[in-house]
Amino acid sequence: MKRNHGMTVLESLMATLIAVLLLSMGVPTMQDFLRNRRMDAWLDGLHTLLNHARQQAVIHQNTVVVCASNSGDHCDAGVEWNRGVLVFLDLNRDRQLQPGERVLQFWHMDDTGLQVHTSRGRKTLRFLPNGTSPGSNARISLCDTRGPSRARALVLANTGRVRRERADRGTQIRCQ
Repeated sequence: MKRNHGMTVLESLMATLIAVLLLSMGVPTMQDFLRNRRMDAWLDGLHTLLNHARQQAVIHQNTVVVCASNSGDHCDAGVEWNRGVLVFLDLNRDRQLQPGERVLQFWHMDDTGLQVHTSRGRKTLRFLPNGTSPGSNARISLCDTRGPSRARALVLANTGRVRRERADRGTQIRCQ
């Protein structure tokens, strides 16, 4: 009596078909997972940066400005924060980096494919020496190719408190 060791062609094809089917279901899920982690990492970094800016305003008893900056030597005019964020002590309170004003932090970002922008009326964010942020509440939105349904945001209240929002938890976040 001979014993066969191995698989038939039919068994091999069935195993391959099942593997391909499982991979095709898992790859999109993995891509979403990685996109979510990238957005969360960016959001964590920006949240930390804003809290640090607020803390520095209180410590130095002076106004601290947070703004979009590609180069780290001036604030950009737009609401797009995709390339970098500048934090500096604004000694003369003009919301622009001048000679003699200290850069506290410059966070340069590579092209991540994320759209990051602030509210139209709040191109620069300020923290006063008491830790508050004057003006209307500001929102910094993060979007990727999946659109507003998967967006994230940070909201800066006038009190200086920063909180997070997620579109997939019922909040509407604009991506433009």
